[in-house]
Amino acid sequence: FKKGDTVAPVLVADCERNLFDSGHFKDVKFVLQPVVGDSTSVDIYVLVRDHFSWSPYFMVEYAMTKAGVQFNNLLGLPQYLVLYAGPVYRGDDPYLFAGEYSYKNIAKSHVDVDLNFVYRKLNKGFGLTISRPFYSALAKWAGYAHSEFYRENARLASPYVIAIPTNVKFTYNDLWIARSFPFAGSDPKSDLRRIVVAGRVSGTWYLQRPFLHNSDYALFFPAQWSAIAGIGLANWDYYLDRDIYLLGYAEYFAKGFNATLLFGPQYDEAVNTRFYTGLNVNHGIYFKRLGYWFSQLAAGYYNSGGSIEQITTGMRNNFFSAPVKMGHCSMRQFVTANINLGFLQSPGHDIVVNDNSGIRGLFYNGVRGNRSYTFSYQLNFYPTPKVLTFTTCLFAFADVAVSGKDAWKDNQLVQAYGVGLKLRSLLLGIDYFELTFAYYPGLNLPNQAAYNFLPEIDNKYALKRNDLFTSGVLSPFAP
Repeated sequence: FKKGDTVAPVLVADCERNLFDSGHFKDVKFVLQPVVGDSTSVDIYVLVRDHFSWSPYFMVEYAMTKAGVQFNNLLGLPQYLVLYAGPVYRGDDPYLFAGEYSYKNIAKSHVDVDLNFVYRKLNKGFGLTISRPFYSALAKWAGYAHSEFYRENARLASPYVIAIPTNVKFTYNDLWIARSFPFAGSDPKSDLRRIVVAGRVSGTWYLQRPFLHNSDYALFFPAQWSAIAGIGLANWDYYLDRDIYLLGYAEYFAKGFNATLLFGPQYDEAVNTRFYTGLNVNHGIYFKRLGYWFSQLAAGYYNSGGSIEQITTGMRNNFFSAPVKMGHCSMRQFVTANINLGFLQSPGHDIVVNDNSGIRGLFYNGVRGNRSYTFSYQLNFYPTPKVLTFTTCLFAFADVAVSGKDAWKDNQLVQAYGVGLKLRSLLLGIDYFELTFAYYPGLNLPNQAAYNFLPEIDNKYALKRNDLFTSGVLSPFAP
């Protein structure tokens, strides 16, 4: 928006969100103040707190220690650079050297460039991304192009197992483009429904590999590509809140109904070319004084030579409660319940229960079957007074999952219980830090420890947007 425009709340919120998402400010606040003597006008004040221009970078993780230097707003431009190195806690992979560079909103075009690289004894490579998101309710075009190249000398199923020699070289490439159309005759500033058409072409190609797969598909190196198109209804509207998955930041969650039809060919070297058809539906709603609920349903299948195979359907529900005051702190509850069902599964395409699908800190991919049921409960406490400049959050959680097999007696139960701490200090330049301790009772998996310490500088379990305004929904794998 510009001077003289009619105030559109969604555009003001978009600007605030874009400033937060740029990663160059510790804090952002928009203040609307009536103009004295003019009841029809307001002044908009934008209050920001910059990051330090540079700062030390230090992180102790479960498998390594990282130390380096981080530069923000490099040369007075929206550039970010971090370089770090450190020891890895393995004799066969003793060191790490890596870095990241980004240039956001180049020449006010909303085009971003990101570059990253890593050099380790067992794994080395780099990636480049050029992207332009749907940055506001009025944006019509979005897209990105991504390319990466890696050499993997050995595979680690988890940080605790013996490395399996692979000697693989591969490249992954991804191109996504999308177009948003407002409803005919509607005001796009007030009617936030859009028809979105999108396409995505992606693929993995191996320049060197020892074989296609081993006997149990634990090592699987198929060349793959897909060309998926999507058309659907998407709502730009979102619910804004703070202190949900992060601390202090404004966080945005989709509101309303979204539906997407997906279709297109997909090639997998192990099963040849198939045609994918899928449907994704989700709905987000905020209940006053109760909380926010986001429900997702996805289903898809492949057609190969007239026969149906690899049918997958899933339902995911996420809920977080409104804050409840409890003396000198407040409390929120988080509940996640997921069901994934697979039928006529192709070899190597099992449904896996791990860190990405419901059991945090479980990096071993051996818990697999043709269905999974996961449930997670987390209780967060937010002390009101700051402690030594830190905003804090204490939490406890329980994750439970069942991996379903063909025979009921072969089903696997996996559990994780633990506690954690979140910290943020604007004065010390710490945007976010999280440390989680997880314990896995009765876990009997090869070389997987019965507990984990999980330090993070971001909350990777945060609820992400899942509609055609992003590329992720165009994955040919459902859910």
